[in-house]
Amino acid sequence: MEFSMQSSRPFGITGLDISPGEHICAFYTGREQRDAVLVPFVQQGVSEGALCLCLLDGLSFGDLLSQLPTGADAEQVVCRPAGEAYEAAVTDPDGTIQKLCVAVDGAIAAGFPFVRIGGEVPHDALEQPEGLLAYERGVSAYFPKTGQVALCVYDLEQLSGAMIMAMLAVHPKVLIGGRIVVNPYYDDRAEPARP
Repeated sequence: MEFSMQSSRPFGITGLDISPGEHICAFYTGREQRDAVLVPFVQQGVSEGALCLCLLDGLSFGDLLSQLPTGADAEQVVCRPAGEAYEAAVTDPDGTIQKLCVAVDGAIAAGFPFVRIGGEVPHDALEQPEGLLAYERGVSAYFPKTGQVALCVYDLEQLSGAMIMAMLAVHPKVLIGGRIVVNPYYDDRAEPARP
């Protein structure tokens, strides 16, 4: 299946489409809600031949693999603990974005048509908001240039109202009420208010 920078593709939840280059945030309460968003996102990517990078805690590769289409394997679905991945992101946002660029370029060179990244943002990363915000702004700037798609999910039980607003400020799209919408709180020009 071939995609261009202009073509939308299914998100994975029936009726939702995503466009190349989107950086989407979603909020959840409990692992069941998290998995109801992340697993279909990855399932759809696998069925379309994408490389899927999953940054998750509390869901093993084996558990995720059991929910994916037949034929998915560790070459196409790469799982990393969210805590480790985001620790690097918050301590070295620019370096992590650079590594992300190299990984995306490598996936495309290896023949994957595109890359989907689904990340569960862990509590430890939320305790370093300046680094996390810098990383998320970097993803928002980088992904539209490449056509890749990122989905960041946040546990509402771990967020203050100020942190919710800060995360909205760095994500151009938000998944809410079963729809992906343009985020009116996104601001690519200004530093978000400190949570």
